[in-house]
Order: sequence, then C-alpha cells, then structure tokens
Amino acid sequence: MAGFTKQGHDASVQFVIDNNVTLGGGKLQEIYNNIREIITISRATVRFGIFVTSPQSRRLVSDLKPKINTNNIWQQLRGSEAAKQTNFYDAWGLALNEIQYDEMSYSHLVLCTNGVDTTSFIYNLDSVINLLNQKLGRNPKLRVTLIQAGPRSVLTNALQTKCPFGDRCSCITVQDSNAGIRSGFEQVKAYARLELVQISPYTEVTTNLNALSFGGLRGAKGGAQVQSYAAHNNLGQSAFIQSHLATSAAAKANSSKFSLIQASKEKVVNTTPQSYKVWVGNLPMVNQSLILDYLKQWGGCKIETINGCPTQWAVVAYENQSSVEYAVKYGNASTFRGQVININKI
Repeated sequence: MAGFTKQGHDASVQFVIDNNVTLGGGKLQEIYNNIREIITISRATVRFGIFVTSPQSRRLVSDLKPKINTNNIWQQLRGSEAAKQTNFYDAWGLALNEIQYDEMSYSHLVLCTNGVDTTSFIYNLDSVINLLNQKLGRNPKLRVTLIQAGPRSVLTNALQTKCPFGDRCSCITVQDSNAGIRSGFEQVKAYARLELVQISPYTEVTTNLNALSFGGLRGAKGGAQVQSYAAHNNLGQSAFIQSHLATSAAAKANSSKFSLIQASKEKVVNTTPQSYKVWVGNLPMVNQSLILDYLKQWGGCKIETINGCPTQWAVVAYENQSSVEYAVKYGNASTFRGQVININKI
C-alpha cells in the first residue's frame, strides 16, 4: 500500500458534482447514493472531497472517512439543486487544488456533469485542462473519470485531445437518467473496490508477508484459513491479522509452525499484473461465455468480476499488455449485441 501523506491519508477521492436543476431530483439522489456507497466500503484512511457547482462553486466536505457525515452532505445537496446556473470549471479547479503535487498515494478525481458551464469566472475549459495536466504529470497515481450524462461532447473531446495522459483518463457517456448515472458510477465503484477497501488481498497483504507468520496453522486447517483470508474482503480480515500478530515471534522460532509467507505464494498473490486488466461497462445482460467470445477478438482473456443491473460491467484480465492496448483502442465504443460498450484501463 502507498504511504501516508502529510494530511494523514493513504488514498483520496474528489467528486465534482454538477448539482444544478438539470441534474437535480432523482438523478442527484442517484449520484449521492453512489458516493455514499463508495464512502461506506472504503477504509478509514481515505480522504474524500465533494465539490458542487451551483449556485456557486464550493467545497461541501474534505476530510477522512470517519469525520464525514453523509446525511449532512445530502441535506446540502438538496438545498441547492434548483439553481439554474452552474460553475463546473471552477468547481473542477477547486477539486484539483485539493490534490497536492507531491502526493504519491492513489488519487481519483470523479467528474459528474451534463457538460454545461454557464458562469465560471476563475477557470475556463482550457485553463482547467492545463491544471489537470500539471497534476497528472506530477502525480503518477492520479486518475480521472468523467461521467458525462447526455450527448454533449465538449468535455469528452477536450480530455481526449488535450490530455496526454489518456491511460489515466476515462470518459464515460451515459444516458441523462437515473439508470445512466448508476451505470456510469459502476466503473468508479470498481476502482474503489480495488483501491479503497479495508483490506486488499493483492496489495496490503503482500506488503505484510515479511512481517506476518501464523503460529499453529498447520496442514489443511492452515491452508483453509489462508484461503479464506485471501478470498474475503471485510473487516474480519483485520481482526484475523491482529489476533495472530502476537504469536508471530514464536512462530518464527518454531520451524514446525505454518508460515503465511509459504502458504500465500499461490493463494494470496494475484499473478495477473494490474496493467493487464480492463474495465468493461454497459454490457448487455447475456451470459459470460458470449461476453468472452466477443472480448477474445483482441487476445486471450478471463473475466475476474462481473456484476450489474440493468446493464452489466466486468473486470477482465488479458494475457498481455498488447491485448489490453488493442481492446481499449478498438473495443471501446464498439457495439456488442446492440449496445455501445466502454473498455478502459484500470
């Protein structure tokens, strides 16, 4: 896991919400529900920032998860949804300025808008894109996701043509509806599950392999517990680790004890590099074999995670980097069974 910043967090997510009248009502409720879900599943050391555009650009919250009251956020969002003007570029700039140039932990900027800006006076589109490029250039773990509700293409075109860090910028165009907003946030939640959850068996566990040994876990019983530890991603893992930390010194001294380092080589460490994985969204509700048949035209692959309703999303692992490049280049915005699908790098 990345180290802690001076502000006390090891990951951060900034949400910029276009909360004017066009994204009000049920769509604003959908945005809030998804943000609340992401905050809920994240560990306590993640910092969240929420910025709105109407009636003026401002920060609603910027703090570590334990200090955030999501009910208060909803009350503030509801209080300003009737405004007609929107200062989207200014709110975007505010959010970018929350991300420190020297921040080396995972950072995610999420932009949710219908693509309209009416009254920004600090930033325009060019100046905010320039600031974004500066941040991306100095923060290799920063990524950006634009959820574009509706057909406007100004922001999408700007990110695709003026941002040289395309592998860390995802543009998702969805229907201007509750269902569209929900499907756009599926990719953001997929990143959250990979980067922000309490314990990640593929990151946090591997960094602790040299520090942890479990005393008394032998044979089939030990293997079962390690498998369980790797398979489940919840608070019980943290308690499981802590309960055995006290015995680690004795375990190292006794060669007959079961070593987590030896047991985890095949059971915990994911052998598929992160760079070989893609997120696939807006999939039609068909079985996995049909989805794989379509995705395999760019190389051998397997589905690691699949979920969703009314449309599906999936995390797919390819066999090599070139297959990933082909899938993103030729598969993104391609039509599969009547639906335009999204394929983006993770």
